[in-house]
Amino acid sequence: MQCKQCMVYVRDRPRAIALCPTRPPLSSRVPGAATAGTQVLVITLRDTTNRGRHAPAPGSDPRSAIGCDLHLADVSVLRDFSVLDADPVYGCVGVIYHERDVYLALVTECDFVCQVLPREAAYSLRRVSFLSLSSAKYDDWQRYDPNPTEYDDPAVGSSSGSGYGPHPCQALSQYLAQASFFFSPNMDMTRNLQARYTDCISSERAVPYDVKYLWNHFLLKPFLRFRASLDRAQQQYLDDAAFLVPLIQGYVGSVPLPHASVTGPNQLCIVSRSSSGRAGARYLTRGLDDMGNVANEVETEVICLLGTRCYSTVILRGSIPLFWEQSGLQISDHKIQLTRSAEATEPAFRLHVQALLQRYRRVHVVDLLKGRDGGSEYTLSHAFHSQIRHLQLPDLVRYTHFDFHAMCKGSNFANVELLVDRVADSVKAFGFFLIDLKELRILRQQGGVFRVNCMDCLDRTNFSQNALSWATLAGYLRVVLDQPASVMSHIRQEHAQLWVANGDRISRLYAGTGALRSNVLKSGKSTWTGLLQDVTKSVSRFYQNNFQDQSKQHVMDILLGKTPEARKIHAYLATYDVVRRHLTAQADRFLRRQSLTFFVTTFNVCSNLPRLSDVEKWLATGRGHAQPDAYVIGLQEVVDLNVSQVVSGDSTKRFQWERLIIRALDRIAATREEGTRASGDDDDESDAPEPVNYVILTSEQLIGACLMVFIRRSLAPHVRGVETTLKKTGFGGLAGNKGAVALRMQIYDTHFCFVTSHFAAGPTNYEERNADYRSIRDGVTFGNGRAVEDHQYVFWFGDLNYRLNLSYDQAKSLLAQDRLQEMRRYDQLIAQKAMGNIFHNYYEAPITFPPTYKFDVGTARYDTSEKRRTPSWTDRILIRSAGYDPDTADLTDDVHDGLQEDAGEDDEEDEAGGAGRGLKFEILRYISYPLTTSDHMPVLALVRAEVVEVNRSVRRQLIQDISKELAVATRPGDGKVGSPPTASDSRRAYLSPPSLPPTAKLIDVEPSPSTADETPKATTKLYHKKPPPPPPTSAQHKTKKPATTATPVILRLPPPSSATTQWWNEKRTGSNGDGDIIPPSDPLSSNPFRDSALSLEKATREAALGRTGVGVSCNGETTKVAAVELPDYLDDIFESHADEQLDGWEPIKPSVEI
Repeated sequence: MQCKQCMVYVRDRPRAIALCPTRPPLSSRVPGAATAGTQVLVITLRDTTNRGRHAPAPGSDPRSAIGCDLHLADVSVLRDFSVLDADPVYGCVGVIYHERDVYLALVTECDFVCQVLPREAAYSLRRVSFLSLSSAKYDDWQRYDPNPTEYDDPAVGSSSGSGYGPHPCQALSQYLAQASFFFSPNMDMTRNLQARYTDCISSERAVPYDVKYLWNHFLLKPFLRFRASLDRAQQQYLDDAAFLVPLIQGYVGSVPLPHASVTGPNQLCIVSRSSSGRAGARYLTRGLDDMGNVANEVETEVICLLGTRCYSTVILRGSIPLFWEQSGLQISDHKIQLTRSAEATEPAFRLHVQALLQRYRRVHVVDLLKGRDGGSEYTLSHAFHSQIRHLQLPDLVRYTHFDFHAMCKGSNFANVELLVDRVADSVKAFGFFLIDLKELRILRQQGGVFRVNCMDCLDRTNFSQNALSWATLAGYLRVVLDQPASVMSHIRQEHAQLWVANGDRISRLYAGTGALRSNVLKSGKSTWTGLLQDVTKSVSRFYQNNFQDQSKQHVMDILLGKTPEARKIHAYLATYDVVRRHLTAQADRFLRRQSLTFFVTTFNVCSNLPRLSDVEKWLATGRGHAQPDAYVIGLQEVVDLNVSQVVSGDSTKRFQWERLIIRALDRIAATREEGTRASGDDDDESDAPEPVNYVILTSEQLIGACLMVFIRRSLAPHVRGVETTLKKTGFGGLAGNKGAVALRMQIYDTHFCFVTSHFAAGPTNYEERNADYRSIRDGVTFGNGRAVEDHQYVFWFGDLNYRLNLSYDQAKSLLAQDRLQEMRRYDQLIAQKAMGNIFHNYYEAPITFPPTYKFDVGTARYDTSEKRRTPSWTDRILIRSAGYDPDTADLTDDVHDGLQEDAGEDDEEDEAGGAGRGLKFEILRYISYPLTTSDHMPVLALVRAEVVEVNRSVRRQLIQDISKELAVATRPGDGKVGSPPTASDSRRAYLSPPSLPPTAKLIDVEPSPSTADETPKATTKLYHKKPPPPPPTSAQHKTKKPATTATPVILRLPPPSSATTQWWNEKRTGSNGDGDIIPPSDPLSSNPFRDSALSLEKATREAALGRTGVGVSCNGETTKVAAVELPDYLDDIFESHADEQLDGWEPIKPSVEI
């Protein structure tokens, strides 16, 4: 079956690439249609001279975003282009910034796989070529591309290419060609049949694909945003032309069913879709993330086509939805570590289950892990079952444990039928999806799904899924086919063969080799040959997982936009700016601000463990203030920093500290509750504080440095995006005796980063300590390339080891006189910070406590040893909130400027947001605590920090309201130049930003041939109302400016634009300097709000969780929004995120009884 193709045209100056379909789409053949005639898709980089922050030149700051212009144009524009001397392509995979350039990815070779349904074909990628959007250097792609093998080959190769040498995108091209990517030009492969047909019948779908299974979503984002801005006719043309190629990863295969005595096409097909939400290699990506995504999550659909009736059933696999890790340097025993407590895991686990219930209505979990004698596997299985029990949803979520190894011991794999018997009730209740394709009539829907897992969801899972799938399919076939047992046996063998191929493909993608026990699934019995093959695969897995997965993971992260070098590419739409400006002005309607209290402490424990009573007193130091919402504890020298500890990295002491702190916090909470009752407040229960108990969120250790975070149990549902990372600085970055542990997390919609560090020692080694600071600041990166200072708040604390430039006797003398203020003049950290060498824009509260180092262990005496180390403030806590200066309790100047001048600018920043412009914080206490079990004393800070929460439902409604106003405002008046403005004309002038290019013709006159090359000049008079000024500052509240009245303005029209010259990309001349614009005489042709509010409803679905960065101005008790960074909480209002957290925890119950 022939796939749709496009010809590629290029233009050098200015650089542009155009795609023209080789055959006109059906929608272009309708007479009188809005898209009648062939149109081409033109892609260009946005001119850097036009609002340059939208499109930094390739090779500039790797953290900024890039803008591109997309538009559908008449085929006549190709007269300025030249056709590329190459074969037609099969569509566009997307655009990507890589190796300091921007590339357009095109499918240049593909293979036909099968017809999933009549006239719905599936293809596999064979070759993806990358053309530069900035130069013609790589236009001859056939000389640059590597020569990838067929998609069946599992390994990601590293050939050097041919002709001109390796292409910069060679590794990405090879991965796309060899990692089982599939697409279809005439069907949506990201959704199963039931989702496709029920969505089509029940409602108009705002988003064309399911982004959960759309692997090139990051590359396609600007195209999807552009598509959302088109009217329906243009969208239909874009889809019919198959310009865009949505990719799924997984497996597609089919076999004919010649023995089925049904008239028409008879075939059995399997389509597996791997989720891109938590994609990665085996030992690098395990378990759950805070968005509810799990590793190796695959939806497998079995499709049986008999005549006009199509059967479909879906079954899932996915890693155990807990936070856990497993080391890869093992062959037999797999040591597993749960990295987050059950309480802290619960919110993300609920998100995972909620997403399953919304998609499939009911879920039956089949757990194949080992039982009580299974060691680590049993620990994981027990924790999983506990989370399910805690849901208390027995009618919606069922759990069955089936110890596969024990039940099928001795190669008795036929015992898997015992599993089918155990879940027979669900097999019958869930059923399958059935549709009559001729009448497009749904006869039955699948009412639930099996979620099957083992450790890696590979071998045991595939074997069991085959049995469950056949149980459902056999029940259907016995009803519709009147065939003898031999025919059913043949169909069962074909079904098993498909599952063998499916299991091998998924196993290669995740673990690097084919699935184990494939021979048993093929033949139904175990053989020596099969055992030898399994041993070979196990050894190969060990090698792949430990020595090749890192490079494979890196290429995967490039594709998904998760590398530090990744840059967003935005499709520029004029109407997008209008919506952003109005949301900025009304941000206080959907932003809620509140304060949280953090207890932050650092303690070099000298490898000693204090008593429980001492820890309780230490952590209860802030009892006079509000109960902390979180305890953030940084410890240093948890273990002795000797050679054996540096090599082994023992975690025993860390676990002891965790248990000790939890016990102390429980005792503190109990003491507070008793104190409340004793105070006699029991009579007024409404004023009694709720009992507070804490759960450990996470902990991480780098040899001696350890970071632990404990949060209120009630706060846990609002915490997500938790990541930890380590940075070694000892011995030139090779050893972990010195270094840092960093953690990032998002509370509500505010981003926090906590860094606890241990710097180089030595009285005079401040330069080494400065280098440690810079190494950690610049070297620590989290997911999506976030750095330490890409967060609204940064708390940096630890044994920073900065000393006093005093002798021992001088320091002791000043201490005896209590002259702490004078001692601070000799502090190295204060001096280096004042010189701008370290901790720029960090704040430390005034030090009012004596030096915390060095003491004789067990006493409060400073060092009496022979070395007599000078008492110093080595243990410190510093805080950063970008744009906020606590000394003035107000926003810094750059934020005030942004409020008054740039509130409407398109400052596209990183997701973590420019770090939240001036969120207010207050240090309530900054003291040391006299704990004498170490040669240091702990330092603590009680900090009240302002956080922001986005009300997404209010924001969604606000976007819809703005869209309606915009639709009204863009309706034309009487169209006569120079006539007084109508109400809609005035509103249009108000809504449109000054730089908005009108899409209508500026002069409705065609130039004569004799003057075609001349620059026409024309002046005209029209009435224009200026946009209102920004909201007044506090100093401006006293006076009110009179309302602006319509005044006649003389405007000189610019020359008309052409395919190569656009006046809006050039320097504006002849304007009055006030930003006057010409209201278009026609509605904006690209207005996405014109047809329905549905296109705007998709706005908030695409906003990823926790992209809020706001600046606040605090005056007394009032708090006002100051400089709101829209990209943080409004990343792209024209896109749709499937992973946005849903409001509340309300599982959707089945609407139809099956």
